[in-house]
Amino acid sequence: MKKKSEKDEYVRVCPKCGSSDIDWKIGSSTWSIALSGMGSAAIFDMFTCSNCGYASQFMPEFPKKRLGELKSLLKGGDKE
Repeated sequence: MKKKSEKDEYVRVCPKCGSSDIDWKIGSSTWSIALSGMGSAAIFDMFTCSNCGYASQFMPEFPKKRLGELKSLLKGGDKE
């Protein structure tokens, strides 16, 4: 088991562009209309990439020291 000082630091990254510049908005809301015609509200957290604008309720976490590898893969740098 790793000691706390050896623990990898993880950051949220955009799955579209690989940026770690992610904004987190707490309590965003959306409205949906059920089949019965009644509206319902849902409150959830929303992550938005400041680089490309990609938005989602979920953003993957990736080891900070390996961000360069991820960006290379997203740009197609490791094509076979």
